Amino acid sequence: MPAKQKTGVVVSDKMQKTIVVEVTRNKLHPLYKKVIRVRKRFMAHDESNSAHVGDFVKIEESRPLSKRKSWSLAEIIRVAPGQGMAVKHTATAVTSEAEKELNLSAPVATTQVEAAPVAAAEPAPAEASSSDEAAPAEAGTESSSTTETEGEQ
Repeated sequence: MPAKQKTGVVVSDKMQKTIVVEVTRNKLHPLYKKVIRVRKRFMAHDESNSAHVGDFVKIEESRPLSKRKSWSLAEIIRVAPGQGMAVKHTATAVTSEAEKELNLSAPVATTQVEAAPVAAAEPAPAEASSSDEAAPAEAGTESSSTTETEGEQ
């Protein structure tokens, strides 16, 4: 008898040589006759750590490899979008020469952050000119208050 096979989406690849595959199937409710989507998660053995989150894979039944793992990866049917050659599967912050040429690691947030202070700096001179006019009036009041305090002593 051939091994059972299922297809599903990889939802976790954080373990060594193990992936978690979520298999979705449609089931008819016995009383209400509504089609219900049923999901089940299977732990599968991935010897070469080739499958990653989002990949559509085929798994097949095998001998028990651990308490919860009795399936193995048969093939990767479709690679997840964005998991091509230019994008790495690891979460390391190391940039390669090819990424620098393609400008894949360009920080987007820093350009937005730098733009905000520049915009805030431009209205400041306009405020400074209005405060310059107010400053002599305040300076005059300060000098008179200073002389009053000196006179009081």
